Amino acid sequence: RGIRFGSSLTVISNSYTGEDRQGTGYDWDIYFDYKAYQSDAFRITLGAQFEDRDTWSGTDPNFNGFPSTSIFILDGNFYDHEPDLVEAWVQVANDDFELLVGRFDQGRRFAGFSYGGSFRYFFNQAFSGNSTLSLPFAQAFGADLTWHINSEWYAMIGVADANAVSQKMYNGNGDLFSYAELAYHPDNGYYHFYAWHDSGGERDREKGGTPVPTPESYGVGMSLERKIGNRTTLFSRLGLANKDGTAPSKSQVSVGFVYDTINPYSVGGGISWNEPTDVPLFNTIEPVNSAQYTAEIFARANLTDKINLSFGLTSLTNPFYVDESTDYVASARFQIWY
Repeated sequence: RGIRFGSSLTVISNSYTGEDRQGTGYDWDIYFDYKAYQSDAFRITLGAQFEDRDTWSGTDPNFNGFPSTSIFILDGNFYDHEPDLVEAWVQVANDDFELLVGRFDQGRRFAGFSYGGSFRYFFNQAFSGNSTLSLPFAQAFGADLTWHINSEWYAMIGVADANAVSQKMYNGNGDLFSYAELAYHPDNGYYHFYAWHDSGGERDREKGGTPVPTPESYGVGMSLERKIGNRTTLFSRLGLANKDGTAPSKSQVSVGFVYDTINPYSVGGGISWNEPTDVPLFNTIEPVNSAQYTAEIFARANLTDKINLSFGLTSLTNPFYVDESTDYVASARFQIWY
C-alpha cells in the first residue's frame, strides 16, 4: 500500500524536407497511483495523470509531413492544451482478472507492442502504432476486463467513448469504441491478435469544437515479435480495416528489428507498406498513390538511467496525398523522467 509519483518531460523536434518545415514541442506528464487496498488475493488501485503540451517553435511537430504527404503523423501528438487531468481510473484485480474503469489511454492497453507507444523508440506511427487502427482521439472514459488464462496467455475485452475529447472527462454522446484481444507471451515472443469496432457518430476533437460526423469503422490486426538472443527482437505488425472508415489506412504490413541493450543504447529500423482508405482526407483531398512505403531508422542513447536522447530518420516513398517520389523527416527527442 502507498502512493507512487512519477513525471516525464519529452521534447521532440521534427524537420520535414518536402516543404522545408520544422517544429519543436514538448509533453510534460505527472502521474501517480495509490494502492487503496491489498490482500493476498485481491487489490484495488487508483490512478491519475496530468498532462501539458505545447508547440515551442514552427509547425506543430506532430504534423510535419501531414497531411500534404503522408497520413502517418509522427509520434508526439502535440495538440496544444493547458495542463489537464487526462487519466483518472480505478483498477480492481485478483490473480486471474483485472477490471479497469475510468478515463485512460486505450492505446497503451490494447493492440500491444513492446516497442510501440509515444516517446520510446520509433518516431513514426507506422511502427510505433498501427495505421489500420482507429483509436479514440484522446484518452477516453471506458472499461476493460483482462483474464489471465495462465502464465503465457491472456484475453481482454473493453469499451470506451469513441469520440473522446481532450480536456473533457466524458463526451457523453453514446458512441462506442469496442475491442477484444488474445495475447500469447512465451519467454521468447509476444503475439497479439485483436479486433475492434467504432460505431461512428460526432467527433469534435477539442472542447467547444464543431462536431464532425464520423463513419462506422472496424478492423483486425496482429502484432508478432520474436526474440533472438537477449538483445535483438524481430517484429511484424499487420492490419486490415474497412475502406470507408476513420483508420489512417485500410491495410498495413510492417517488419523491423530493435537491438536493445537498454544501457547504454538501442538501435532499430523498419519498413512499412500501407494502402490508403477510400475516404478523402478531411473530405476534400483524394489519395494520389495507391500504396505508400515508409522506412525508419533510429538510435537511442541512455545518458543516465533517467535521461535519454534519440535521433531518427524517416523516408516516405509514394506518399498517399502528393505526387512525389520520396521525402524525408529528421527527428530528435530528449526525455527526462523520474
